[in-house]
Amino acid sequence: MKKILLTALCGILLGASQVNAKDFIVPYQLTEQDSGGYNFVNLASEKVFKNLIPRIRIDTRKISDTYNENLIPNKQNKYQNPNYYYVQYRYAELLYNKKTNDLTAVSVEKLSNPKSDAIYDYPSGRLKYIQIYDGASNDFVQFMPYGSLYTDRAYMSDISLQLTRRLNKNLSAKPETPVKIYLNINSDGEIVKCELQHASGKENIDNEILDIIKDTAPFDKFPPKFPKHLEMLLEYKVNNN
Repeated sequence: MKKILLTALCGILLGASQVNAKDFIVPYQLTEQDSGGYNFVNLASEKVFKNLIPRIRIDTRKISDTYNENLIPNKQNKYQNPNYYYVQYRYAELLYNKKTNDLTAVSVEKLSNPKSDAIYDYPSGRLKYIQIYDGASNDFVQFMPYGSLYTDRAYMSDISLQLTRRLNKNLSAKPETPVKIYLNINSDGEIVKCELQHASGKENIDNEILDIIKDTAPFDKFPPKFPKHLEMLLEYKVNNN
């Protein structure tokens, strides 16, 4: 990740100028079983979490111009996800899905601890997770917004949100009844199996749903210590926002 400054980003992009005590995030304390470098990760997480605002509003006025002017494929470092384009925007990085060109997340980083990133969902501004580099494991440890370790449940929740957004945007007609889709995803974020468990009753809509889901993959690679495969059941309803 590029070295980018969280405090400067807050001054430019956040509407709020002050953080209340209730907005502070208490970090989860790792144990020796969680990580070989747990002491370092605990210290790093405290520096990130104590000054972090749970939600962030992203100024989108220049995003499209920024993307067109600064898109440079194949320039990622080894810690960046190859499924995304990374575009620097002021003091943040924008993550664009390579297949769809959709902006899906914004990453910010603290200068005081340059291997600690805050990843925000776009367009909701929801804090997805914090990732902190652990030198002992030579990889990142990921945390939920309120301090617990990032889990497979959180990963599947992000996938569900991403797919719902894509379906809302691209379906030519909404199903009249809930549709349930079974997904099996491997550690590279690729869909191994995708099938309807409860169809809408309209074949054209059902086929379109499956096509959109398959086109959205691959998703993020699994964080460390995840299983090799994840199974999830996505329920898509007509009243999804």
